Amino acid sequence: MANIYERNIPERIATFIQFAEKNPDFSTTFIVTSPDDEGLTYWIDSYNENGADHHIAKRDLIQFCEADMGGSHFCFWDDGQGKSLDEMPVVVAGNEGDFPIVARNFDELLSLMSLGEELYLHGDEASCCNFDGSTQEPEFFEFLTFLEKTLNITPLKTANEGNAIITQARLAFLDEFNLWVNKALTGVDSENQK
Repeated sequence: MANIYERNIPERIATFIQFAEKNPDFSTTFIVTSPDDEGLTYWIDSYNENGADHHIAKRDLIQFCEADMGGSHFCFWDDGQGKSLDEMPVVVAGNEGDFPIVARNFDELLSLMSLGEELYLHGDEASCCNFDGSTQEPEFFEFLTFLEKTLNITPLKTANEGNAIITQARLAFLDEFNLWVNKALTGVDSENQK
């Protein structure tokens, strides 16, 4: 399985990882994944349909951080276009088999994280919920300041803003991603069925 630490890490991602390591309590749900975390490997191996070619999934999904307390993971998806990690689309490998596209790139993922809530996963769809800030630790507000001051990302204020990011990511990548899922996880090569 590909891990973020096996790739060239762009400066923006390295800066975020440094922040997360210094402030591990900035979020109760988003935890940067260690190089030896096998969560995504187990998730991929749970797909046993039609003799799927799992080495493709393990090559093209780059595990980045936990997406919730239940074992879901945010992953960069290498769509074969030669993008750096911070330019790759982001998907969630959900703990119940959900597999939605949620962001077009790393900055959009951080924007979603600025809402302070887990995403609701529904199969190949995801959505955001509103956040009032009442249950967050002080480190979370340091994260919001970090986004604005260090990475020049304006934190989102409403779930609707987050849902707009998810919608744009789906519009940009869903068809191509579904073809990839069919080949890499279910063993069905849609292009060869025509």
